[in-house]
Amino acid sequence: MKPDITIIPERPAVELGPVRCFSSRQKAQIFKRAKGFCDLCRSKIFGRWVAGHVLAHSIGGRTVIDNGRVECLKCAGQTHIDDTMTAAKARRLAGMTGQTARRARNGSKMKSRGFDKSLKKKFSGEVERK
Repeated sequence: MKPDITIIPERPAVELGPVRCFSSRQKAQIFKRAKGFCDLCRSKIFGRWVAGHVLAHSIGGRTVIDNGRVECLKCAGQTHIDDTMTAAKARRLAGMTGQTARRARNGSKMKSRGFDKSLKKKFSGEVERK
C-alpha cells in the first residue's frame, strides 16, 4: 500500500497530543466497532492485533476512538512503514529536513554549473545552436 499524501496536513508542524497509545478501554471500543475484523484487509482477527491510527500521530493524528482502527499484525507492519514515509515527506515539504532545509540553515544557494545557454537539445537527441 502506497502512502496517501493527500492526508498530509497543510501545516505539518502541528502540536502532537500528549498521549500516543490507545488506552485499553479505547482499544476495546475500536475492536467492537470493527466487529473483530481488520479495518484494512477485512480478515477475521483471531489472535493478536494492533490498534493503529487512521491519520498517523506523527503527522497530527490524535489518539481518539474516531482516529483508531483495528489492524492485523501483517497490515500493522506495512502501515508503520507507510506512515514513516508519509511523515518524512511531510517534514521535507515543510522544509524541516532535506536539502532545502540545509540550504536555508546555511544560507547557501544552488550554484549554476555554467552550462552553455546557446545550445538546445532536440527530442531526437541532436544538439543545435539557438
